[in-house]
Amino acid sequence: MASAQQVVVVGVTKKVSPHRQSRNPVKPKRPGQALLSLSAAAMALPAFAVNQPTETEVAVKSSYYEEDPIRASEEVVVFGDPERYTIKVNQFYLLKPIGANWSLTFDYANESMSGASPWGAIADDEGNQQLIMSGASIDDSRNKVEGTVTRYLPESAWSVTVGGSREHDYRSDYLGLAWIQEYNLKNTTLAVDASYASDELTPTDASDFGRIEQADKTSRSLAISISQILSRSQVAQVGYGVTKRSGFLADPYKLRDVRPDQRLEHRVSLGYLQYFEAWGARLKAEYRYFWDSFDIRAHTTSVSLFKSLGQDWDVEPRLRWYEQSEASFFALGDRYDLPLTVAQSSDARLSSFGAWSTGFSINYTRDVMKVGLSYDRYVSEPGAGIGPPSRHRALMRYELLSLGVRFKL
Repeated sequence: MASAQQVVVVGVTKKVSPHRQSRNPVKPKRPGQALLSLSAAAMALPAFAVNQPTETEVAVKSSYYEEDPIRASEEVVVFGDPERYTIKVNQFYLLKPIGANWSLTFDYANESMSGASPWGAIADDEGNQQLIMSGASIDDSRNKVEGTVTRYLPESAWSVTVGGSREHDYRSDYLGLAWIQEYNLKNTTLAVDASYASDELTPTDASDFGRIEQADKTSRSLAISISQILSRSQVAQVGYGVTKRSGFLADPYKLRDVRPDQRLEHRVSLGYLQYFEAWGARLKAEYRYFWDSFDIRAHTTSVSLFKSLGQDWDVEPRLRWYEQSEASFFALGDRYDLPLTVAQSSDARLSSFGAWSTGFSINYTRDVMKVGLSYDRYVSEPGAGIGPPSRHRALMRYELLSLGVRFKL
């Protein structure tokens, strides 16, 4: 599936448990490694390294996310508001070393969102589509709390993460376990990450719109990666991950959305990091292939270049390309002639499309303080996916701006 860009600003990232996609467009992500880290652990999947941190860190970050409205010139909205979501996120992050072999991290985030989202779609025999949107009065908020305890050993580390998030109509609780082990004189790193999430949906206005009153779903994930230092300036990584989702996987806020109650997802990733000491620069390239039981196939390629601008400043431009095929039950328009036992969805994120995103981060460091600013622009196109173009009119375009500050105590 397409995902919003992962943006890491001065040590704070937004990590979201599996959520309904129509109400939470920002995907889960893991806290980032230090920008200048050049070790096998720098490209590992778990969000921690073998060495214990020596200083307490406190960070705050604010982000503003805005989706482009449905283009009025296309006159495709037959009901509702063409304006889409705006989301504001405020985060707090604390990292605290404990004793000689432990550390504790605490992460809190508050997210407020407003705007309209697609309820459904109508399509004629020629593939011309019209959208049914909600009103722009959707107003929601979410609070997330997460804590991680890490134990450090001479050549390995273990961590346990417990977290949860709450909305007025959605609850999610999750548990994560991670292990990282160094081999071969610290030139090879094996990382394993497992997680479990339990979610409960209680959609609003269920009786007015014929929605379900309550539903549950669970997610189980396992990821394994091996990172290898090739030279003093090169690191390579290969990884595999699998996720199984069970329960109510449809979107209860759409007029006609029926999906299988099981979804199995696979992903294989390759990464390469090259450090240019003379230039004070680091090039990172990644490729991921994704496939699942919904019959979606996807390719993701990303490149970023970190460049030091002297003692105080650094910049990192980035570029990402994504393309996917459509789900086996995707339909350009909702089919009311089919029974509710037959899977179907007009969700644009299940269609065939491609997407590119560009962005940059700029950081200023002075003594114990680091200030970071990042910007990302994401544009998806129906004709750039795998297979026949879907011509869906609700594909996502958005901007994301973040500002963060980190202190070492």
